[in-house]
Amino acid sequence: MDLSDVANLEIDITTLGVEFEISNLIEYEGSDEYVGVQIIKSFSKPLDRILISSLDIELLRENLSEMFDEYELDINIEASKTIGKSIRQYQLTINIFKDRDLWEETYYA
Repeated sequence: MDLSDVANLEIDITTLGVEFEISNLIEYEGSDEYVGVQIIKSFSKPLDRILISSLDIELLRENLSEMFDEYELDINIEASKTIGKSIRQYQLTINIFKDRDLWEETYYA
């Protein structure tokens, strides 16, 4: 994946209108090539928290897979900020990459 692929992915993501807060480019060590892109969005408003916690992850993955049909996706929603037993913020993380083995080896190492 080169920089133009990454730019095209970011353009596709902006068309979703979600306004992702963080976009991490994961690169091959010592190279100008990229393994994938990680996109993160936090939801902390009450209605946003209700909506994001109600999402069907598999359906979201299936729908996004149609948009990013050349790539693999890993989608995760988790509570990222709690006060006592009350969840105050959820974080949506979408990883887009070509090769799962390479992604896991590079990103999680």
